Amino acid sequence: MKTSAFLLRAGAVALYALFISGVSAQTTLHVPADFPAIQSAIDQAQEGDTVLVSPGVYYENLQLRGKNIVLSSRYFQEADPADVIRQTVIDGSQPQHPDTASCLLIWKGETNATVVQGFTFRGGKGTVWIDPAGFGTFREGGGILTEFSSPVIRHNIIRDNLVTPGGAGLVSVGGGGIRCGEGAVRIENNYIVHNRAEGYGGGIVLNYCPDAVVIHNVIAFNYGGKNFSGGGFWTTGANQNTVNLLKNNTIAFNESPGPASQYGGKGGGVWAFSISLKMENNIIWGNTQAVGKQVANSGAVMDILYNCIETGMPGTGIIADDPLFRDTTGFILEAGSPAVDAGNPDPDYNESSANGRRAGFPARGRLRCDLGAYGGNPPLSNPAFGPSFLPAPLFSKVRNSPTATTAADSRSANWVDVDNDGDLDLFISNGPQAGQNNMLYLNNGAGAFSPLSSDPLVQDGKPSDGASWADFDNDGDVDCFTVNWYNVHNLLYSNDGAGHFTQITTGAPVTDNGYSETAAWGDYDNDGKVDLYVTNSDGNKRNFLYHNEGNASFQRITTGSPVTDAFISRCVNWT
Repeated sequence: MKTSAFLLRAGAVALYALFISGVSAQTTLHVPADFPAIQSAIDQAQEGDTVLVSPGVYYENLQLRGKNIVLSSRYFQEADPADVIRQTVIDGSQPQHPDTASCLLIWKGETNATVVQGFTFRGGKGTVWIDPAGFGTFREGGGILTEFSSPVIRHNIIRDNLVTPGGAGLVSVGGGGIRCGEGAVRIENNYIVHNRAEGYGGGIVLNYCPDAVVIHNVIAFNYGGKNFSGGGFWTTGANQNTVNLLKNNTIAFNESPGPASQYGGKGGGVWAFSISLKMENNIIWGNTQAVGKQVANSGAVMDILYNCIETGMPGTGIIADDPLFRDTTGFILEAGSPAVDAGNPDPDYNESSANGRRAGFPARGRLRCDLGAYGGNPPLSNPAFGPSFLPAPLFSKVRNSPTATTAADSRSANWVDVDNDGDLDLFISNGPQAGQNNMLYLNNGAGAFSPLSSDPLVQDGKPSDGASWADFDNDGDVDCFTVNWYNVHNLLYSNDGAGHFTQITTGAPVTDNGYSETAAWGDYDNDGKVDLYVTNSDGNKRNFLYHNEGNASFQRITTGSPVTDAFISRCVNWT
């Protein structure tokens, strides 16, 4: 389930990092405190050990050598894990041998008890590798290369790795970020960006990987596919009985360049060949290719459910609307994104929530699964926190909501739950001298709003300066008092509890004209009923105080200093 904050907490994650993977914590080998180099610690590690690496730049090209260990940075111990991930760098740009230039090799039968987490992998150039299926020699895996192994690769930044053509006898180059072969690898919650492998699979390559899972990753701005397609993600299998799962990923702005050929220049986002690929709850957007669509295949069975795919695809729950990324760094969705609450509606996919109604950030909306890297229901041990790698601003301007696009001479706004559905609705007071209807926008819980247009509350056409909300009739829902200027009488509306209002047209406090600016409700005499104080700022008008008599009846108080001394007032509060 998704956490409400995507930065990890030290205690819980320390437990998860050492035990969730199924490997008991035995010996922890510290780098550089115990060993100056990561490879030295790996060489001394035994089955089930943890190699724990402090921040620094390590110019190494690592191999796990068949050991089921946890290779981890200290990110789970720190208050800002994202910063530790950025600062704990395995740089593969200075290999001892140019043909073994991946940042990390895992190729001697390591199982899913092997966990690699919390690093930045950069500068890798790939490893020359003879394809075990007999298709020739390739250079693959700029950041990470696995073969005959099934590790868990999570919570890493894999960026700026470059696998280029060159060298005698090479068929092609692939897997700029990660290349995995012949194993049930699990790739989760990684940030895989700006990698390059011109031949195929700029971001990720899965080569004969039955039951591999790629989940909750951002895969963006990768380049590859000139020979065999697949700018962002590339997969193939022995036949259609090989099944891969691609779930809740954001695959955006990758490129599969031309020239187009039988197998090249296709599938800027996703390419599948001779395999069964289940795609669920992903966003595939902004990818480019020399020919065809962003998702393409040859001889593959494509099971496509609840995805946002820019170029469209057949399948259940497919949308092709702009997902409205808040930015192209973390790829968090705007609150009003059509990808919010658009994933698989099965409650098993629901997101977690602090209040049982709204998803915890970075998910949006209600509990239904969002599309993309931040939606859905991963296990508690695998929180999605991709954007924390590159901290995003606290606020972003919403441009596509009627609350922001409707022109008005607005004076004030109130957040209030008018229909008792647990979501804050928005009331806006408009106040030109000629009068203008006020506006109420009902919140659907997913950050989208619908204007209410056929209710007395939004049909008064008065010069309103503001509104104050309280349950004046003690029926369990908030009612509205609107203050008006230009010597116009104020307005009182009773709420029926479902967001429908009845205007009170007789008696105080709606028969007194004024130049009213603000109002505040407060039970000044402790009788269990809220009373009302109204300020006036012009027209030589004194302020108004109304005692709540019950039964929607008020008595204006005309004596005493609160109403005889005060005028030309702007604001009032009960404290």
